[in-house]
Amino acid sequence: MLPKMQETARTLNITPTITIVSSQVQFLAPFPERKEAAIFDTLNDPAKARMGERYDLSKLLEVMVCREITREHPIDQMKVTINFVSVRYSAIPWPYSSASQNTS
Repeated sequence: MLPKMQETARTLNITPTITIVSSQVQFLAPFPERKEAAIFDTLNDPAKARMGERYDLSKLLEVMVCREITREHPIDQMKVTINFVSVRYSAIPWPYSSASQNTS
């Protein structure tokens, strides 16, 4: 995707934007795997997998990877911006229905 967006930037003289849907739950991820020599090998080990934490961890890794990309490839080099739309963690049950709320 990035090479095509860079080509479009050059061809049309624009700055395309990649928008990543993130989440504030990234702050909830304990991520003990960060201390391992081979993080992804540890994450792939079924005996060590804590799947209940994976969504939070996926959002944390997403932010970390994108920050590293932007650190290594500034906008004047990459010609594409990356931004995050961060949805807020909510205790409202899904699917939300206002009809289920007590309005009295």
